[in-house]
Amino acid sequence: PYDGIAACLASGGREPQRGQGDCGSSDSTVAPDAELGVDDAVPRGEVKKSQSGICHCPGGQFYDRTTNFTPFDNIDACLASGGREPQRGQGVCPAEPVGEPAAMPVPARYDRDAFGEWSDEDGDCQNTRHEVLVARSLDPVELTEDGCLAVSGRWQDHYTGELFRSATRLDIDHVVPLFYAWERGAESWEPEKRQRFANDPANLLPVDSTANRAKGASGPTEWMPPAEEFGCEYVLRFARVNDRYGLRLAADEAEALERLTAEMCDGPVSPHDLNKNSGAANGDEIE
Repeated sequence: PYDGIAACLASGGREPQRGQGDCGSSDSTVAPDAELGVDDAVPRGEVKKSQSGICHCPGGQFYDRTTNFTPFDNIDACLASGGREPQRGQGVCPAEPVGEPAAMPVPARYDRDAFGEWSDEDGDCQNTRHEVLVARSLDPVELTEDGCLAVSGRWQDHYTGELFRSATRLDIDHVVPLFYAWERGAESWEPEKRQRFANDPANLLPVDSTANRAKGASGPTEWMPPAEEFGCEYVLRFARVNDRYGLRLAADEAEALERLTAEMCDGPVSPHDLNKNSGAANGDEIE
C-alpha cells in the first residue's frame, strides 16, 4: 500500500489508465518536493535520463513520471553521456552554465630564432645565402678572397624583372615566409625540420630588398610579384613548398590559392607541374 499516487509511481509503478478510479494525493503534510520520491534527492530543474536513454527536461509531459533515471545538471551533460534529444515540447532544457568563456589555446609566440641561421651543410664556408647567390647568378660570381661570400655577379630578380650586379642589393626571400609557415604548423615542428625549411633552396630566391619588404609575411592571395610573367611559377612554387612540408591551410585559404593558380596559369595546374616551368632550369627542381 501507498499513501498516494506519487509514492506509488516513485516506487516504479505505472500510471493507471483513464477511468481507473480517483488517485488520492499524498498526505498534505508532506513537503511538495518529497512527493516526488526519488526526485527528493535531486534538486528541481535538472535533466533526467530515463532508462530508455531519453533526456527529459523540466516541464515536459513525462518529466514528473520519470522516476528511474540518472540526473544531470543540464541537457549538454545528458546528451554527452549518450542520451537522446527530447521531442519538441518536452519541457525547457537547462543549458550548460555560461560562466566565464573557456580559455582558447594561445599559439606560441613567433620566434624567428626557432628557424636557426643560414647553414653550411657541405662545410665549404659558403652558407645558404651565398650558395643560392652562386647557383642563381647568370654570370660567374666574384667571391671574397677566402671564397666564402658572393660579392658580384648578374642576378635577375623574378619579383620585379630587374637585373642586379651587387650581391648587397639582394635579399634571399623565403617564398613561403617563415611567419606564414609558423602560423600553419611550423610552431610545432622539430627544430631540425624548421632549420631544413629555412634553408631549403626550393623555397629561396634572390630578390630586390624593396620587393621583399613589400611582400613581408604575405601569401599569394595577399601579395603577388609585380612581374606578372612570374605569377604562375610563383604560385606553383608556393603551393609545392606548402605540400612538401605539410602546412595546414584553412579550407577557404586553400580554395583561394587554387583559384589564383588557375588564374595565373590560365587554367587548373598541379603544383607538381612546377618543374616544367622556367624556374627548374636554374637547378632548383622540387622533388
